[in-house]
Amino acid sequence: MSLEELFNVMGQYPLLIVTVILILGVLFVNGWSDAPNAISTCISTKTMRVTPALIMGAVMNFIGLMFMFYISTSVAQTIQKMMSFNSGGDPYNLTIEQSLLALKIISASMISVIIFGVVCSLFGIPSSQTHSLIGGLVGAGLSAITLGHSDISINWGFGFTDPLGKVFYGLILSCVFGFIAGFLFVKLLEFLCRKLNRNHTRPFFKWAQIISGGSLAFVHGAQDGMQFVGVCFLAVQIAANLNGTPVNSDFFSANNLWYVGLICSLAIGVGTMCGGKKIIKKVAMEMTPLEPYQAFATDFSSAVGIFIATFFGFPISTSQVKAFSIIGVGATKGVKHVEWRTVGEMCLTWIITFPGCGIIAYLFGLLLIVL
Repeated sequence: MSLEELFNVMGQYPLLIVTVILILGVLFVNGWSDAPNAISTCISTKTMRVTPALIMGAVMNFIGLMFMFYISTSVAQTIQKMMSFNSGGDPYNLTIEQSLLALKIISASMISVIIFGVVCSLFGIPSSQTHSLIGGLVGAGLSAITLGHSDISINWGFGFTDPLGKVFYGLILSCVFGFIAGFLFVKLLEFLCRKLNRNHTRPFFKWAQIISGGSLAFVHGAQDGMQFVGVCFLAVQIAANLNGTPVNSDFFSANNLWYVGLICSLAIGVGTMCGGKKIIKKVAMEMTPLEPYQAFATDFSSAVGIFIATFFGFPISTSQVKAFSIIGVGATKGVKHVEWRTVGEMCLTWIITFPGCGIIAYLFGLLLIVL
């Protein structure tokens, strides 16, 4: 489906316009509230000033999403399979009624993500956009099921290849990986540099930290951006259904929907430029003080873990991986060097994200479907 055809369909269905705007709004909020995690350590160690770091983060978020868009859309496909809007029928081709209902469900879920993300940003608490998205989709889907729409079904499977299963296992494994990788990588650096003068190694780790921070911003765009590309794919599919255009699995190729990757990349990049300075302070300055080599270890180990999860289609929370990597680094100096109160606040936010967004999406879903 060409971009021109999409605009023509949007002109016929105002609800489609609202849905697309909400999706782009969520990507903007993601860049604003979640992306600053990637460059927070560069700022906390005074390796980079806030503005240059945010510019680097925005550019690398853009490049990361565009790169992964053409390499692997596994994460987007996982999100697409979270829910069926034509239970028992062809998931790619919906009736007009099913298409309009699907747009209402997607819109309700996006509203919940935006509301929750903005509230967390105002309080300087990094929320998990992954859990917000999943909770929003499930909550909005349940509202349609409650109102008797039998075409809607949620994939509740918790197998290793099921969408919710990938989210659950990705949550656990990514946190464990972040902590262990951060801990071990710092120990390795300290062992390798044990005979070197710290003042002599500082310039190297300064540049290494900039590179690792840029790499983390790159994989953030690839991971979080691709999650919402999956939602955009659903919106474009629905537009094609409304237009009477046949849809199959080849419809979602990067060459066919190139504009989806470009628009999503721009949205998350602009959001990053706006920056979440309170979140930067919360993640990197309040959890544990970091030296440049420790910050490098944190960013590098996080980037590796996130890239692996993204390549294999596991939607994970990049903020959680980064936070647990910082905790792992802090733990090398002893548990007393970690600000556990800050850690507790973040963990509490992550715990309430799924049900919180689910409830908001459920209420907005009821409202939109009834209207």
